[in-house]
Amino acid sequence: MRRNLWVFGAILGVAAAGFVVSSAPPEAQPKWEVEGHYAEACQCNVPCPCNFAQKPTYGNCDNTSVYQIEKGRYGSTRLDGLYVIVVGSSPAGERYVDTVGNLTFARFYIDERANEKQRKALEEIARALNASYLRLPTLKLSRDEEVKAVPIQASLSGKEASAKIPGVLDFHTRALTGADGKQRIEIVNGSVVIDWMPRLWAGQSATYKYKDAKKWDYSGRSAYFARFKAHSNMASLQPSVGAAHH
Repeated sequence: MRRNLWVFGAILGVAAAGFVVSSAPPEAQPKWEVEGHYAEACQCNVPCPCNFAQKPTYGNCDNTSVYQIEKGRYGSTRLDGLYVIVVGSSPAGERYVDTVGNLTFARFYIDERANEKQRKALEEIARALNASYLRLPTLKLSRDEEVKAVPIQASLSGKEASAKIPGVLDFHTRALTGADGKQRIEIVNGSVVIDWMPRLWAGQSATYKYKDAKKWDYSGRSAYFARFKAHSNMASLQPSVGAAHH
């Protein structure tokens, strides 16, 4: 009888231990914030019609986005001075911003100067920013995705941007100015609204060559400039942060 009671008690103990483990709350997602300069280029004519609720000039959008983080953190991990470049293509007849999650391909190029913690943080933040266009419940941008740590040589300002990944990307854009030749042309009340990047200036690529997942040369086409400032508590980023990869 005593032996039976001992066995029964042991079983209850194991069950209780299992219950405690399984009912533990999930680990809290680190808070993050980033700010800096942004530049992008695509193959559309100037100005890109996507910001006017029109379809891409040449059927789809082959887009490159460059993020220069001037100041940032992911939890206690600092991200100051690092770069992330995201390259992707929309399906035929669709805008990039409408098809994040269903892009024909997506490549994340992470600054190789970043350590392991910084690389993971940069990838998650870049995914969240891109997914926020559609308030996606996932951070996956495409079924064809790769993340690579690469040497990035870049310099971004509000008037000019350059970025190079040896053997992969050659990107150089300039802002367009108005009639006075001084003031940049700003896109006001466009059809693409991004709360973490509220102001957008038109530009043109001097050089825009890419060779990796695809190959193209769209020099002389549309470009944009912006300042970005985002943090993990922003409403537009809530569906993305911490979502599972699929």
